[in-house]
Amino acid sequence: MTKQSERRRALLQTIDAIDTIAYHHFIKAVEDDARSGVYHRGSNHIGVGPQEKARVKLRRLMDTVCEVLTGVPLVQWEAMYPRFSAGPFDDSDLATYAECFFAALAAIKAGTRSRAGVERVLRPTFGGAIDHAKYTTLGQPGATG
Repeated sequence: MTKQSERRRALLQTIDAIDTIAYHHFIKAVEDDARSGVYHRGSNHIGVGPQEKARVKLRRLMDTVCEVLTGVPLVQWEAMYPRFSAGPFDDSDLATYAECFFAALAAIKAGTRSRAGVERVLRPTFGGAIDHAKYTTLGQPGATG
C-alpha cells in the first residue's frame, strides 16, 4: 500500500469515526429531548424513533459542512457522486473536510443547536476552503477545469 493510499484510508477512517460519534451524540440528544418533553403530542416527530431522528440531524450537519466548504449542498454532491461520503475529494481536501466535520461536531457538542450557529463557527475558518470546480464542471463528476 502506498503512503498516499494509507493516508487516504486513515482520513476516511477519521471521517467515519466522526460520523459515528456524531450519530451517537444525536441519539442521546434526541432521547434527552424526548425525556424533557421537547417531542410532544402533535409533533411531526411522533412515531419516528431516535435512530431516524439522529440520522436526520447527522444529515443536516453533513449538509452544513458540505455547503460551508464548497458552496454546494450535500444533495447536489450525492447527485453527482452516489453514496457520497467525501470520497471524491483529493487527500488535501479530504483532510479539510475531516477538520471541518470535527469542528462542526465540536460546536454541536458545545451547545450550538442551530444550523446558522454552526455556520457562524465554521465559515471564518472553512468557508469556501474546497473549490468544488476541481471536482465538477457543469455537473460532470470528476471533470477538472
